Amino acid sequence: LASQEARAPGDTLRIAASKMKTANGDHLGVMSNGQLVGVITEHDIITRCLAEGRDYTKYTVGECMTRGR
Repeated sequence: LASQEARAPGDTLRIAASKMKTANGDHLGVMSNGQLVGVITEHDIITRCLAEGRDYTKYTVGECMTRGR
């Protein structure tokens, strides 16, 4: 996660993808109430949103992320 900005579960995938581009990265941490709850990756966005025909401007990080264990 290094210097990349964490996202909230309610953020859209559009916002997350934009932050990844700005950070020149392929993943972002997902934080809720100060706790790391998962990670959103390029792979998550492609396989769980775009490949399913979902609208990345409406689908949220929380709906698409890989959850912590």
